[in-house]
Amino acid sequence: MIKYYLILLCMILITIISGCSCPSDVELSVTGTTTKVDIKITIENGDLLKFYGKNIPWSYEYQGGDGDHVWLYAENHQGFGNVTVTIYADGEVLDTMTSREAHEGFYGGVGVGASGYLPSCALSH
Repeated sequence: MIKYYLILLCMILITIISGCSCPSDVELSVTGTTTKVDIKITIENGDLLKFYGKNIPWSYEYQGGDGDHVWLYAENHQGFGNVTVTIYADGEVLDTMTSREAHEGFYGGVGVGASGYLPSCALSH
């Protein structure tokens, strides 16, 4: 039994020393019943990217790092329809949200956001 714990301890120490990295395949998705949206996202080291007047459906894919925070926000300026934002990590839904329905005569944007943390190496192994 002690031998088992020593092997486990060695594996943990090797993982810590080697700078464990557990990348995730990330997909950010924007769908809905409107046609154009403004999109803001944070990726990797917290970099903020902005995309204006994008047609939906829209998606963005990248390789995320161990435990990275991901944020996706979309705003509908069309005056009609709704917007759904979804974050996928390794094919699984990390978070998803849908905005309320915009209506004609409504001035200003209707926005919706989703966020979450990518799987951590320590938690996934």
